[in-house]
Amino acid sequence: MNPVTRDRLSLRTAWMKVALVVLAGAVSVAFAVAASANPADRAARSNSGTPVRAAADAAERAADSASAAPRSATALPIGSSDYEFANGAEPIRVFAYKPATYRDGPLIVVFHGVARNAEDYRNFAINLAERSRALVVTPLFDRARFPMERYQRGGITREGKPQPPEAWTFSVLPRLVADVLAKEERPDLPFYYLGHSAGGQFLARLAAFRPEGPVRIIAANPGSHLFPTRDADFGYGFGALPTEWSDDASLRRYLAAPLTFYLGTADTDPNAKSLDRSAAALRQGASRYERGHACFAFARALAAERGWTFSWRLVEAAGVGHDAAMMFAAPEAMEAVFGRPER
Repeated sequence: MNPVTRDRLSLRTAWMKVALVVLAGAVSVAFAVAASANPADRAARSNSGTPVRAAADAAERAADSASAAPRSATALPIGSSDYEFANGAEPIRVFAYKPATYRDGPLIVVFHGVARNAEDYRNFAINLAERSRALVVTPLFDRARFPMERYQRGGITREGKPQPPEAWTFSVLPRLVADVLAKEERPDLPFYYLGHSAGGQFLARLAAFRPEGPVRIIAANPGSHLFPTRDADFGYGFGALPTEWSDDASLRRYLAAPLTFYLGTADTDPNAKSLDRSAAALRQGASRYERGHACFAFARALAAERGWTFSWRLVEAAGVGHDAAMMFAAPEAMEAVFGRPER
C-alpha cells in the first residue's frame, strides 16, 4: 500500500471515530432528555428522520414504558386486571383498572348495582379513570353471600337483628383499601368511594356508620335513602337501632360525613325495574331523583335547625337516567367525585 493511500485510510478512520463519538453523545443526551421531559414536551420536538432522532425516539419510548411501569412487583398492572382479595375466610373477587398514564393519582373504589356485575362496573369506570388518571378497583359482593341486608344495608342487621360492627360489610373496606395501598407501596394514597344504584344505597348507609377514611363518599342514584330521623325504621331511617347507633350524636356525625348525592336528572321513572316500591320507600318520593332531593333537603333543614355541620353535597348529571356508564362518563362526574368541574 502506497503512503498516499495509507494516509487517506488513516484520515477516514479518524473521521469515523469522531462521528461515532458525536453520535454516542447525541444518544446520551436523548436519553437524558427523555428521562426528564414529559410526553407532551417531547412530542412537540421535531428533527425526525435522522439516526439521532431515531435513537432519541427509542430512548423516549423506553423512558415512557419505565415511568408507566408498576411501582413494585406486587403493584396492579397497567390496564384491566382482576385478583382475589383474601379477606380472611371470605375472599372477594376484585376487578381493577390502571391507566397507562397513571403516576400518583388517587384510588377510586367503585361499588356495583343490584345485578352484582362488578366487572361491568370496572369497565364503566375506565372513562373516569382515564380522565382523572386514577386507579380503580371494584369488589364483587355476590348475591349468595351478600344479599340485600349485607349489601345495600351494609350488614347492620341480619333478619332484622342488629349485628356487631365487626360483622358489618362496611368493615371489609378498610382491609380492601389497605391491601391496594400495600400493593402500590403508597400508604398515603387518597381514596374515594363511588357507588351507583344498590352500590349507592350501600354507601349512603356507610356514610352514617363508617364514614372515616375516604376523601369523599359518592352515592349515585340510590333507590332508597337513609333519612336522619328515628321516625323511620332502619333501612330508611335510624328507628329500631340501638341507642348508641341512633342518638343525636349519631345523626350529627351522619350530617358531617363527606357524602355526595350524585343524581341523574332523568332518573325519574316511578315504575323503573328494581326500584324499591315499599310503603317506606314511597314515603321518600316516587322516583330515585325525587328521593335523593327529599333526603338532601330533609338533612340540610335538620342541620340548620340544630346548628350542626352539614358536609353533604348534591351534584346532578343533566339528562342522564338510571345508567351507571353514563353517570360515570358525564362531565359532572369529576365534580361529584373530586369537587371540581371537568377541565
